[in-house]
Amino acid sequence: MRTLGQAPHLALDLHNDGGGRLHLSRPPIPTLERHLSRMAAFEALLRQHTWFTEGSTGGSYRNAGTLGDGWLERFGIDAAVLELHCHWIAGVAEHPTARHWRAFGAGLAQAFYDYFERVTP
Repeated sequence: MRTLGQAPHLALDLHNDGGGRLHLSRPPIPTLERHLSRMAAFEALLRQHTWFTEGSTGGSYRNAGTLGDGWLERFGIDAAVLELHCHWIAGVAEHPTARHWRAFGAGLAQAFYDYFERVTP
């Protein structure tokens, strides 16, 4: 088991909107490739443990006004914004209900657990 000083960090800002996707900002930092690699691992865990299927932002996407961008650029903390689609869940092909959100939360907890066990600080 890792101690707090040895553990990786991940901040996730959750939004519920009409679009979905994992928003990965790309500020001009020296560790950007490391961050994107870790976020690819997190996205894979979201797909494994939840009904998330919408994918992530690509290319040169940057959202400088978000917590995800700020935490990454200012403090070096891996961070992202997860936009949950409020009208349709593509992964189960249904409109969202409380049952879906509970299942997502349980899977998200497992995704975090696995992420912190697998990635290195």
